[in-house]
Amino acid sequence: MPKGLSKEEYLAGQLSILRNPIIANIFFRLGLIEQFSTGIQRILAAYADSKTQPQFSIFENSIKIVLPVVKMELQGVSEDANEVYSILQSATVIKFSH
Repeated sequence: MPKGLSKEEYLAGQLSILRNPIIANIFFRLGLIEQFSTGIQRILAAYADSKTQPQFSIFENSIKIVLPVVKMELQGVSEDANEVYSILQSATVIKFSH
């Protein structure tokens, strides 16, 4: 985490401290990013209606974000098949015993 930025500020997307403003500016000018300090807000908005939410692990020297796959409805299959698919997607671990 950049100095002066708390975990709460990071997750709220309230404050942006660029670690490398030269690289950030190059990405911006190349059109690879739209603007600075909107990534976390955009991630949270994308998952707002999802059962599964992103997981943020914030450490002193690194940040890990796990983005779960958002449920997709299968096209051309029965409602029952979509229900089974939904149940399997929401399961974190499936154990099979012999």
